[in-house]
Amino acid sequence: MSGNQLLMTHPEFFDGILKSHPILHTSSTPIYSNPSFQILGYALEAMTNQTYKSLLQRDLIKPLGLSRSSYDKPEDDTAIIPGPAMSSFYGVDAGGETARWMKPRAHTSSLEVSVGAPWEIFTLTNPRLIDLYTKQGDLGMYSSMLALSPEHDVGFTILAAGESTTEAVTLITDLTINTLIPALEDAAREEANTQFAGEYSSANASIKITTDDQPGLKVTEWTNESVDVRQLLVSKLGLQNASDLSVRLYPSGLKAPGRVGFRAVFQDNSEGDSGIGPVTRACTTWSSVDSIIYGNVGADEFVFGVDGSGRAVSISPRALRVEIPRVEA
Repeated sequence: MSGNQLLMTHPEFFDGILKSHPILHTSSTPIYSNPSFQILGYALEAMTNQTYKSLLQRDLIKPLGLSRSSYDKPEDDTAIIPGPAMSSFYGVDAGGETARWMKPRAHTSSLEVSVGAPWEIFTLTNPRLIDLYTKQGDLGMYSSMLALSPEHDVGFTILAAGESTTEAVTLITDLTINTLIPALEDAAREEANTQFAGEYSSANASIKITTDDQPGLKVTEWTNESVDVRQLLVSKLGLQNASDLSVRLYPSGLKAPGRVGFRAVFQDNSEGDSGIGPVTRACTTWSSVDSIIYGNVGADEFVFGVDGSGRAVSISPRALRVEIPRVEA
């Protein structure tokens, strides 16, 4: 701490922790904890034999060019201080509190809110399930919101100082989400249509890909050696009609120079949402990935060949050992 408050030593901090009663049983419910991040800072210092201040400067502030961020209190002439300094906790040296952290660690009583480390994760259901990783903070007369959408590679920050900032920040956040996410979805669909949709054809194979208002890329036609592959899948999956089969491609997150990986999801459209509860209505396609194997390669594995701008120039259903060039419009 700073100002008139004394700095607590490591032994004093842990002595206080050990003498404190538990709030609740461990791993039973989400609770916000400042000391947990203090302990993390001490652990980093012990692991690296450096101070947390030097680690923050070396590994975060300097690489990201955060010229207005610091471990210590910044100069007063660069700050926005509403009212007396201590009324906003401006003089308090709070230290640093900030691929595994981007996952829920616990759920709350709301189906739309989970708790990460240290994120508050909001799940949007329209137009589809989208997780927003947020960190909201309030200290005195300051309020802030950091929000990230990993699926869109987009985020935003809201900073406020003054009266009633908590209410203002939450309201602005919802307004931003309601405007931004639909626009990002439309932009992503347009980009996917430009980059991947179209006809791919060779002497022995062809695939037609389109986009619609549903997630992913839709495979509407697929032949190999004059055989309708979609019809083969209908038989393999035990479906009644070809119209019942949905084949959609989703990014696998795997990339190499000139290559982008996708996985297909084969689904029975006739099932609909006719279940009577969460178990019978559950999406179980996640458990059938790579389940249809041909020549030791999953029938659902696809690789797009792309040019320097990321635009697809070919597609390879890897199980069939063919690479099909894109037909230019």
